[in-house]
Amino acid sequence: RIYRSLEHGATLRRLNNRGGMRGFPGEIQDFGRLFVDLQVKRHRADYDPAASFDRTTVLLLAAEAERHIIGLENAASADRRDFAIYVLFRDR
Repeated sequence: RIYRSLEHGATLRRLNNRGGMRGFPGEIQDFGRLFVDLQVKRHRADYDPAASFDRTTVLLLAAEAERHIIGLENAASADRRDFAIYVLFRDR
């Protein structure tokens, strides 16, 4: 349930809020920036008929994503938990 509850649009807005991300360690901030960048590129690939991504670029982006996922996995569990809460739930 938690995995499927992530809404990419809402997550994108949260991660674009640099003030909210400021309290997280660098590897989590880096992951957040990459999520935003890859989401924008995915939207271009899906909806912009003029967008083109060559194989080399895609492989580099995939390697970068893997590197940042590893960085996220290596972050302290409390920081990963706080990050998950941050992207899943709105402030009230």
